[in-house]
Amino acid sequence: MGQHWTYGGVISLDPLIVMSKRIMSMGTPLGLLSASPNLFDGRPSISFLTLSWSHESPKLLQKLVSDVQISKAANPLAEIVMCANTDREHELFESSGIPSILANENSFCELARYNFPEERPASDFDAVYVASLHERKRHFLANRIPNLLCLYDKAPTETVDMFRDRLPFAAFGNHDWNDDQYERLFGAKLNETMARAHVGLCLSASEGAMRVSVEYQLCGLPVVTTPSKGGRDRYLQHEFAKYVDPNPEEVAEAVQRLKNRGLSPKDIRQNVIDLIERDRDHFVREANKHIDRVFGAQGPQISGFDPFERTASQRMRPMAEVLKPTLA
Repeated sequence: MGQHWTYGGVISLDPLIVMSKRIMSMGTPLGLLSASPNLFDGRPSISFLTLSWSHESPKLLQKLVSDVQISKAANPLAEIVMCANTDREHELFESSGIPSILANENSFCELARYNFPEERPASDFDAVYVASLHERKRHFLANRIPNLLCLYDKAPTETVDMFRDRLPFAAFGNHDWNDDQYERLFGAKLNETMARAHVGLCLSASEGAMRVSVEYQLCGLPVVTTPSKGGRDRYLQHEFAKYVDPNPEEVAEAVQRLKNRGLSPKDIRQNVIDLIERDRDHFVREANKHIDRVFGAQGPQISGFDPFERTASQRMRPMAEVLKPTLA
């Protein structure tokens, strides 16, 4: 068990309360309940389950309902509460008989991991797009931006070359500054690299909540976004974000307008933190209602969001770390 990695973590072992993430491609459709089923055997438990992809489609909703039903048959004491990224998802889960809280995944972001450096570097890029090199991310919509920075997960050489051809004016930061060898950027180095741009881009048409849409803002960047399905709009309804139709000219024009406004990184970061804190307060209230429903007098009342944030539900950790309770 200690050699396995998964998302999320244990909030309390007695009674058992966990926060985890539904990722079907990793074989964890019910998060920690799938990764470590023995932990749940024969005792009441509650799993708060976040989503990595939009579940508004009938096919994905039906699959979730089936997974929950199969789990309930095998372990009737294991309660699952979905964390919906959108109002529509929340309505669909509830109407399908699955307990749900409107709790956008981006509200679980580890706020301290993303910030702008005290000594901000020169902003030598008009925009940065942090996204895997995949068609669904629609990088082509950025091909009118004269000075673009692309940051991405590791990809085959032929894929990187294809995207270089499509974006001839772009810098490919994970390769270009490391002798054309892929370098993963994280922590302070990622923050410093993003800070070299004026604007962050969100260009996909559909995915999950798109964590980077919040990470940009925590690093002090305004955002240009296209309309999308999946929940990223939750934290992009304000003056520091600009919605545009999905065409390259509008994307480039919006980037230039936000760049020219000279917005305060501090104001951008504080604005998104305020929005997240509002949703965190709501989540704690609703989570406590479910804890009371499942455990009654034996269940704790969680007084703040910290135990949930410390589960690090948006990144993978070794199982030995995942199983350490976060509730003091």
